Amino acid sequence: MDSYDTYMMFNYGNPTQVTPYFTVKGRDLAVNVFKSLPYETDINFLSEQSNDAKLSVENIPEGVDIYIVNNADGSEFLLNEGEFSFTADQGSNAEKYKIKFVSKKSALEDVVSSNITVFNDNRQVSISGNSLQNVEVINTLGQVVYNKNVSGDNFNFKLNAQAGTYIVKVVSANGKASQKIIIK
Repeated sequence: MDSYDTYMMFNYGNPTQVTPYFTVKGRDLAVNVFKSLPYETDINFLSEQSNDAKLSVENIPEGVDIYIVNNADGSEFLLNEGEFSFTADQGSNAEKYKIKFVSKKSALEDVVSSNITVFNDNRQVSISGNSLQNVEVINTLGQVVYNKNVSGDNFNFKLNAQAGTYIVKVVSANGKASQKIIIK
């Protein structure tokens, strides 16, 4: 427990309200403060009657993904992408779900971990790595603006695209990498 954690005070009287709470070290908490990632804990729900409910999060720090994990089947829902819908049974809905906070892997970490380097100089993109297989460039709308199967350890190409930010995705024998580039 942390000095900022807050104990849960169960409030009955609104039968349509579904109240989330965390259980940490046997204690029910309304606020659970943690200092490092990854972090995972049970998220429970209390309801006076069976209710359809939605859970969403706001103000997610950059570089953090938040998942709801269904303990019954292990499925995960990424809260960063929208609301999680579920049915809260009457009473306590303890131990049905976990909430998991993890660090997103940055493009730079991807490049370092797979030994692939991507360099952009005035629209001339240079890629090096072990046994390159595919290069794909995606714009900020998610549209593929360049895609090519390649071979060898080095690949260079001129990116004929509008000024903006792009993601270069590379597949090699050592894995995958993504690197953000800016075209001026």
